[in-house]
This record gives sequence, structure tokens and C-alpha cells, in this order.
Amino acid sequence: MFEQLSTFIQEKNISITVLYIRATSKSIVYGCCTNIRELIRFLNNMKRSHVIIIIVVVVAVLILAIGLGVGLNTTDGDTDESKGGKTDDLGYYLNGAVATDADQCSQIGRDMLKEGGHAVDAAIASLICTGVVNLHSTGIGGGGFMTVYDRKNKKAEIYDYRETGPASLTPDAYDENPDSQKNGGLAVGIPGELRGLHKVHGVFGKLSWKKLIQPSIDLARKGTIIGKHMARYIVSYDALIKADDGLKEILCKDEDCNTMKGVGEYIVNTKYADTLEEVSNNFDAINDGKFSIQIVDDIKSKNGNMTLEDLKNYTPIVRTPYTMKMKNLKLNLYTTPLPGGGAVLKNILTMIEGYNFTKEDESTLEKKILTYHRLAEIFKFSYSKRPYLGDPDKVTDNKTFFDQKVAEFLDPFNAEKLRLRINDSSTQEPSFYDPYFVTTEDHGTTHVSVIDKDGNAVSATDTINYAFGSKFRSPVNGIIYNNEMADYFTKRSYGSFFTNSSKTPLFNQPGPGRRPLSSTCPSIITDDNGDVIMVAGGSGGTRITLSTAWVMMKKLYMNYSLADAIEDPRVQHTFSPNRISNEKGKLLPDDIVAGLEKKNHIIKEYTSNAIIQGIWVDRSNGDTHIYAKSDSRKEGKAAGY
Repeated sequence: MFEQLSTFIQEKNISITVLYIRATSKSIVYGCCTNIRELIRFLNNMKRSHVIIIIVVVVAVLILAIGLGVGLNTTDGDTDESKGGKTDDLGYYLNGAVATDADQCSQIGRDMLKEGGHAVDAAIASLICTGVVNLHSTGIGGGGFMTVYDRKNKKAEIYDYRETGPASLTPDAYDENPDSQKNGGLAVGIPGELRGLHKVHGVFGKLSWKKLIQPSIDLARKGTIIGKHMARYIVSYDALIKADDGLKEILCKDEDCNTMKGVGEYIVNTKYADTLEEVSNNFDAINDGKFSIQIVDDIKSKNGNMTLEDLKNYTPIVRTPYTMKMKNLKLNLYTTPLPGGGAVLKNILTMIEGYNFTKEDESTLEKKILTYHRLAEIFKFSYSKRPYLGDPDKVTDNKTFFDQKVAEFLDPFNAEKLRLRINDSSTQEPSFYDPYFVTTEDHGTTHVSVIDKDGNAVSATDTINYAFGSKFRSPVNGIIYNNEMADYFTKRSYGSFFTNSSKTPLFNQPGPGRRPLSSTCPSIITDDNGDVIMVAGGSGGTRITLSTAWVMMKKLYMNYSLADAIEDPRVQHTFSPNRISNEKGKLLPDDIVAGLEKKNHIIKEYTSNAIIQGIWVDRSNGDTHIYAKSDSRKEGKAAGY
């Protein structure tokens, strides 16, 4: 508190006057200090036996701070509780909070809450903002999933606005040219972002649509600074960026693109600002409005075949969430159904609950190694089943087999049978977990977690799939187009791991109107009273589900602080490749690595991990304390009030 008072005093240019009376002479002396540290030194230098100290101004400052709306028990950045963690920041929020992977966007969302907005309003404003600040990760040219919890009715709904395949898309579309599934016009799915966000806004929104978009318009015109996360992908995709006039326009330092922009340099995105201006007046400007013809022309210029009818016919879907009664904790999970990643998350958490982990399971090195080994095995079992999953609305062939496999995957009894097969001494060969497997990857995703003063919550994950999507930006409207078609499984990718995969139905193959299988799992957890206690989700491809489960396990079972649960080095195993990914910058301790290697795990250092945004609500002392944390892996920062 002293540190916060000091900062406040210096920012407001307030001097502190201390009144004290010298007991021996009865004389009155005044002292003046400019900050709390000076005040403490000033008082400590006095002879305590000779004085009666009356500090007037500290009380005055407290009153002034309250009057100016400065909560001394809050901060404008990441916050977290001290219980069980190493974090020194003990700040929390009393009313609402927003956690995103961009500081400005958390603040914009926070401002919407302060103006009386619903959690949905804050989420929409924050998501549109991240499409400006982290334009490599998301934007109105993509799609996503939003989990909304209505506290009054104690009900959760899933808004699915994930991209779909064009009407002309065939299962063999990418067989001859696999790169076309990732880059160029054929990689672009029908964008659902705006129709999805507007649909949920129509149900829950309290503020005007235009008000939610305006801060992002201003930000795009003013310009944003390139962070380390974006800069890394600018370097990675240097050649593809230079090959596209739209991306060159904002990412190159000179006309010939001899030098790319880097960390700390500005991106002014005027064309995108103009597009958002139109969107603020007409949410359907992309799918059936001013930009529709231009979008189709853009995609055709890159060898795509999307049509105006594809854009016009796109429909977001309201789905019933997957739920899980976390019996050991007396909590309730709400997460995304297929084609979202909630099925995998639920399967993982069911196996975790079978172990009923506690802090005791990390109390010694030997126990911690065993716990991490068990988690890696849980991840392998769960991820080995992903080829059986897909868009349930578009599975026609082998539908009975598909429904059976999904039911088995979601069945707690079957999850327990898998858990009991885990060998505490050693990991196993891939065929032990399942006879075939395929995976996809992405990097261009963002997540937003929100809770408002009424206890409503939103967990939303939006994406353009890979960083910079399909690697082209419209030279007219500034939109970066997604490459969501890369998330389909093809015959080529199925056959890359097990030789007998040709006998297996392809439930996530390319197809018209089909939503590709996703790893995103925006989730909300409530207690038995129906009050939200946790909001979590993330970005980062196939590691999203693993990292979300990891953070939930660390927080809920092992009593970590939210900040430490998110920042903790993670054991990540996506089954293929058959190794544990050890994240550079947050490496597992050497003794943990050695212990896992003794259990025959292969461990490789890796440059990426999922980026988790979380909120934790503590009601243990009768008061509501809201803690919010944005993952430092993407330099985000939470905000609240």
C-alpha cells in the first residue's frame, strides 16, 4: 500500500505535511515530505520517546484517493492473489476485469465495463482491438468461439462463428498442392467474426455496436507498436510478407522492402481503420455489404474460389456447451462442444480428477516428476483421439461410428479406463495410445476473458489461424485473411503417421460448409451457487487445450496463485511429434527433465507455447475479489476496476 500511495502522490504532485508535537518543549514543528519513503525516513529519525506523532495527511490522501476514484487495493495491470503463490502484487478488482494479450485492449474492455457494459460488450471491444494491435493473430477476416455465462439465469451458451469451407471445396482440394491449404486464396475460410460478434451482441449487449468499435478505429489511425511476439513471426515469414503488396505496405520500412519493421516500431493501419468505420455502421459490411465484392476479388486474385453466395450464406451457430461436474472440487465446467476443443479439455480434466492432485503431489522432486509424467501421459491419451473428432453437423458418412467415438471420448468411465492404463514407470510407444493420429498447427489466435459487476462472464477465442493468416492482406480494405482451411485433416496428413490410416474415416476432411476441428476451448467454471470462479482460455495452436488444462489443474487442485499457474513452465505433449516440448524462456528445471527422461520421455526445446488469459474470483472471505492475469508470453496485461 505504501508503494501505491507513493506513486499516487508523485503522479498528482502532492506534498505530504506531517504535524507533530515535541513533548519536551510543547513547541509545534511542521515537516514536509514528497513521498512515502521520505515520510518514513523523516519519522524514523525522530526520537520516539520525545514525540507524539499525529499524521494528518495520510488520512487526507486516502480520502482524496477515494474521491478521485483511485482504488488503492487495485492496479491497472496484471493482478493476482498471494495465496499459494510467489507473486508479490496483492492487488485485485472489486467490480470487473478483462484479460487480453494486449494492454490497450484490456483497458478498452475495462472502460466498457465501467460505462455499464455487459461482459459481452467488453469482450467484443477487446477482440476488435486485438485485431488492430496483434493483427498477426486475429481480425475481422477470421472467426472463433465465445462462451457466455448469464449469471441471472445460471446458464451458459456457446456462440460458434468459426470459418467454414466454401461451397466448391472438395475433400481432395489440397492433395496436389499441400501449400495451398496454408497460403493463398484456397486457404481462406468464410469469415464469421462479425456476424458472430453481432449476434451475441444482439442478445446481451448494453452499449451500442458503434461504441464498441470506435476505440479500435482510433487506435488503427493513431498506430500501434510491434511487440516481440509479432516481430518473431515477421522474421519467420519474411519471404511471404515481401511477396504480398498488402503486408509489405504496413510491415516494411521502405518501399522496396529491404528492411522489415521490428520491435518497438509503429504500424499505422489507415485502410483497416476505414474498414472498421464502415463496420461500425454496418456489421454485415463483409458478408453482405460494401466489402463483399472486394473480398471475393481479393481471394480470386490469390487463386481462391470463394463466391458472394459463400459470404452471404454464412451463419453463426448457438450451441449447448459441454459440461462437467468436477466432483472433487464441487465445481461446474462449461466449455466448447465440437468442432471446438472442449471435448479434449473435458477428457483431460476427467483423467486429472481421477488422480485428485493436491500440493502434496509436488512436495518432493520425486513426486513432482511423477505428477508431470502422469500429465504428459494424460495429454498423449487424449490427443491420440483427435482424429475421431470433427464438425458434427457435417459428418454424413460413418455417422454412427463418429457418434460412438465421440460418446466414448466424453464418457467419464472410459476416461478413467484410459487413466488406469498409465504406467508410472515409463511412457509407451505411440501405438499403445491409438492406432493412428494426425495434427494441425496454428499461431494466429487471441483469447479474451471477462467478468462484469453482475457476475456475467465471457471466454472468447478468435483466430485467423496461422500468424498473418493466409499471408495476404487486402491492398484495398486492409483485412488480413485467415487460413483456417489448414485445420482440416487431409489424406496426406492422416497418412503421415500410421500406415493403416487409409482404413479410417476422415471426419475432419475438407468440405463445403464444414467447420474445421479446433483446439480452442474458451471455458468458464462456476461453483454450486452458480457464481463464476474462473474464466480461462488461450491461443497457440494444438497447445491451447493442454495449457488451459495445465493452468486449471495448477490453480484448482494445487492451489497456485493464478499468476503462477499461468507463468509456470509447462509439460506439453501433443502426441505427434512424440516428445515433450520444453519451452525456451520458460524451461523446465534440469532435475525435472532428467527425471522425465528416465521414464523414457523424449524432451526437445521449443520456441512456442500457448498464451493463457485468466480470471479468478475469490469469495472465501465473504467479499468478492477479482484477480486477472494476462500471459507474459505475449506481453499482454489485464485491466479492471
